[in-house]
Amino acid sequence: MWDMQVRDGKRIIISSGKDQVSLALGRKMLEMYKFSKQGNGTGFTYEKFILIFIEEIHLNYSNINNLGQAYGDIVDVIILSKHASVANVKSMTVHPTGNFGEAKLGGESGKLSVSDPAMMSETLRTMKSLASGTDYSVTFEATHHGPLSDFPMFYAEIGTVDDQWKEDGVQEILIKSIMESRETGGKSYVGVGGGHYMPKVTSMVLSSGENAGHMISKHAAASQELIDLALNRTPGASGFILDRKGTTGETRNCVRNLCDEKDLELITV
Repeated sequence: MWDMQVRDGKRIIISSGKDQVSLALGRKMLEMYKFSKQGNGTGFTYEKFILIFIEEIHLNYSNINNLGQAYGDIVDVIILSKHASVANVKSMTVHPTGNFGEAKLGGESGKLSVSDPAMMSETLRTMKSLASGTDYSVTFEATHHGPLSDFPMFYAEIGTVDDQWKEDGVQEILIKSIMESRETGGKSYVGVGGGHYMPKVTSMVLSSGENAGHMISKHAAASQELIDLALNRTPGASGFILDRKGTTGETRNCVRNLCDEKDLELITV
């Protein structure tokens, strides 16, 4: 597991030129905060943050695990992105990365990145507060797609159709949520059950100081081995937040067996 005692380092933010929303968010960040160009490198620095612009689509960015060589100690990685949904609902989301099954959108099949429960959850809570009064929903998404990272990492997305992401204040909300969130010290859990947006896990985290790392929706083909992997790739995990009605009996048994075996907490929502 990632050593949660070592949290003093750089926070990497990635903006992709192949995603117009990701690129716009990166440029807006430069406008909002006093970043300075890093020497001969491609990054911009502001306090502990390093903003990197990449040419390729972020889903396939394969250089993450080498970033430490260029930038030193890294606390976590945040990827800026557009979110697309079938329902075209206006949303702001955060989620971990990895593939419980086949890797169709980056990463590797059956492998998960290290999640970032404390910072991802606090970003969600800050986002919810700042988005109050807008018509944007704020939610987690279940763990899905690449890229693969051995640094704690999460995506921060604006869910949009057409030019919704250009609406006044929307980009600013997402950016401030990243830049102004700080860890609060709550316990961390793996979320299990429910649809892709993990509604009960989202609600629990938003209304408490607890954090969620990897999240396994009811649609994931999650074996006990992969549920255990999600636990091991969630730093400092105390156990599980289980949406009881949003899981199969088999999944519930896998979670309970792991809790018994490893003396972990089980929160049922």
